[in-house]
Amino acid sequence: MSLKDRMRKKNQSLKGEDVEVEDSKSLMKERRERAEEKSSSLANRIRSKADDKEDDDDDEDDEIDDEDDEIDDEELAVAVEEAKTRYEDLVKRVQMTDVVREVSSLGNDIEGLPEAIDRVRKRGYKFRAYLESKIEVMAEKWDDTNDRIETWLDEESADLDDELADAENAYRRLKRRPTESRLEKLTSVLDELETQVEASEEKIQALYEAVQREVSTTKSQLTKVNKQLDWLEGSEISLNAGEGLFMAAEAEWDDNRDKPDGYIFVTDQRIIFEQSEKKGGMMGFGGKQVKEVLWEVEHDSVEKVVPENRGMMGGNDMMILKLGAGAPYSELVAEIKGGIEAEYWAQQVNRAAKGYITQESAVEPDPELIERLQNAPTACPNCGGVLPKLISGATDVTCEYCGTVIRI
Repeated sequence: MSLKDRMRKKNQSLKGEDVEVEDSKSLMKERRERAEEKSSSLANRIRSKADDKEDDDDDEDDEIDDEDDEIDDEELAVAVEEAKTRYEDLVKRVQMTDVVREVSSLGNDIEGLPEAIDRVRKRGYKFRAYLESKIEVMAEKWDDTNDRIETWLDEESADLDDELADAENAYRRLKRRPTESRLEKLTSVLDELETQVEASEEKIQALYEAVQREVSTTKSQLTKVNKQLDWLEGSEISLNAGEGLFMAAEAEWDDNRDKPDGYIFVTDQRIIFEQSEKKGGMMGFGGKQVKEVLWEVEHDSVEKVVPENRGMMGGNDMMILKLGAGAPYSELVAEIKGGIEAEYWAQQVNRAAKGYITQESAVEPDPELIERLQNAPTACPNCGGVLPKLISGATDVTCEYCGTVIRI
């Protein structure tokens, strides 16, 4: 079974579906051992052919070398050692030794991603629904990489048997009697062989390096999500029913006075700033930890999110929230820290405020809740006032005019 199929089964199993998940580690080991076996078979073929060439060529080559003095010059002796190292490295490259090891390690990383994603889902993170399908794509590319490696070890490397045997033979003869002509012979053979090997390596590496980048990006994304969930769990914030964290960042609120430090949390319902810093004390000693929600705005209050770069060389990434009527502030300004670019942050907050992030949710919407929301009243049954816009996931709404709570 391919890694892609195993990833699909594992994803289904983690979602609670009744799927038998096979022992993927043993299958991974089996594939690696098969590649290593083919590499060993290649090495044996090289040695065998080199033995034949050595028997055929020794007498003739020794006559040619009779007048060729052994190398005494220190510089040439170094060149001989370099040629030997180059030969040994090239044999490993033809056997794909390093590539097989790296691709196997990459496969293990992909194998671990479903559990890593499941952990953040269990912690309440419901966005980036593409993560589950993304690892299946990576697994498919990993399978393709392995197929190419096996094809190389089965077919293309066999086409290089004679060149490898020539290199092996030239290496043996140089090792037995280091002379200038033998060094030149080995260097010439290695030059030709390396050109062919590099062409095949580039094809395989281009594929697995692309997967490697995607795996690294996904692991980095999950690390950031876990850190943001840690911040939320350590905060004084209580999420509403059905509310979920979308993103968070370390921030400083520019209140034109104290400029408190803390965190900005963006959920699918609100944008919240919590002060979280030590106040008082001197030289890093003493003081009191202050943790308090200073402001929060619902998405329907946000008219626009504007990025701005301030400070020396524009090094401070600012977010400016332009708020509508009825909001506690007309404008909120905060510096987003942690190396997050203002443009990116503003773009994501705008998406959240406009409700676009619901499309990224990995949680299937409740049909009954959708029906209740669609049939929800728009006017207060008590005073007739226009009810505020419903927050995503909310189960009730409060009339701003008379305070009546309407259950949805």
